[in-house]
Amino acid sequence: MKAIADVVTGFVGLSHIGFLVLEMFFWDHPVGRRIFGMTPEVSTSSATLAANQGLYNGFLAAGLLWGLWADRRELNVLPRLRDRRGRIRRRHREAVDPVHAGAAGSGGAGARVARLETLNVSGQ
Repeated sequence: MKAIADVVTGFVGLSHIGFLVLEMFFWDHPVGRRIFGMTPEVSTSSATLAANQGLYNGFLAAGLLWGLWADRRELNVLPRLRDRRGRIRRRHREAVDPVHAGAAGSGGAGARVARLETLNVSGQ
């Protein structure tokens, strides 16, 4: 099953490379006009849009082919937030909330903000 998925992924990746070449290099060329059925005026006016679309297809192809080359099944986007068992760790308020991090008496900007909040509450 993995071999079939790899073949299909490779085919789609190579197709996107073909689309990149057509849209970026042959859009305003007789070959591109014939393939897409456009007049010279239409192809000239939409050449910038086609180049942008071709670049997009290039990034899709790069991602697909990189996925084949890397041959990884998992993707750990935030590895530091998980413990050894793969569970998401909880963090202390100091690490998550830098505004109130100094409120515990460190004298930093967070402590000043905490004191101002206290003054506002007591001034009512």
